[in-house]
Amino acid sequence: MESCHSIRNWFGRNRVIPLVLITALFLLGTSFAQNGAIRGTVSSKTTGEPLPGANVILVGTSLGAATDADGQFLMTGVPQGNY
Repeated sequence: MESCHSIRNWFGRNRVIPLVLITALFLLGTSFAQNGAIRGTVSSKTTGEPLPGANVILVGTSLGAATDADGQFLMTGVPQGNY
């Protein structure tokens, strides 16, 4: 019978409510901290040809990407904001 009381004390109301609140706040916080991606194509201003191997840098961050053989790039992990 003594072990039954200790289980009730551990999972009792006093411990479940704070656990639920902490879990809810964690899930809410991570939903707002989602990152996005920027995709694009880099081409020559004069010829319009794609530029393979060009470096694309997001100013104000440490993020960057290089274009592929078709001049296309994908930058992932971009925090929300105006750039």
